[in-house]
Amino acid sequence: MLNFPSPLETRRMNLNVISEKYAIDIFRELNSDITKYMTTPISKDIDWTRRWIKDVLEKFERHQEIVVVWTDKISGQFIWVFWLKDIDTLTPEIGLWTKQQNSLRGGLGLEWITEFLNWIQKNLSFQYITCYIERNNVASNKLLSRVGGILELDDDWNEITKRWKNSRGEDLVFIKYRIPKQ
Repeated sequence: MLNFPSPLETRRMNLNVISEKYAIDIFRELNSDITKYMTTPISKDIDWTRRWIKDVLEKFERHQEIVVVWTDKISGQFIWVFWLKDIDTLTPEIGLWTKQQNSLRGGLGLEWITEFLNWIQKNLSFQYITCYIERNNVASNKLLSRVGGILELDDDWNEITKRWKNSRGEDLVFIKYRIPKQ
């Protein structure tokens, strides 16, 4: 198992490896509004959420993926899910979702992503981290740029993109970022 400190703390939040303890929060909060800019399916029942958590923890034990939950340090209230997958490769990928549309305001997003990226930089071997952000998700695009994310361009200087559908069946265009090893 990875040597991941749980909780990892910031000034205002705690980060813990995901567990069954958060199943109800995830089930309740992962809805069509939250998944507007995501390809993540909406959980139809709590059992699906529990199976997903079990699968994630098995990948954690195999050193393939880390999924963490951010909570408010004082109230313990659930705020975010953040993941790092493909950690057994040289180009792991990060992703996140928040329970509130305005959760990235007030510096909380910058606070937690900075702390988690610092841990990744110190503890994992990689060339760069990838992240796909939906083109219209302004807050997440700004956040990734602030923490050193660099738009990945092709040979003709065009953004590298992927197209997926969200849980509503809407077409999304994701821009690829890289965060270099420091």
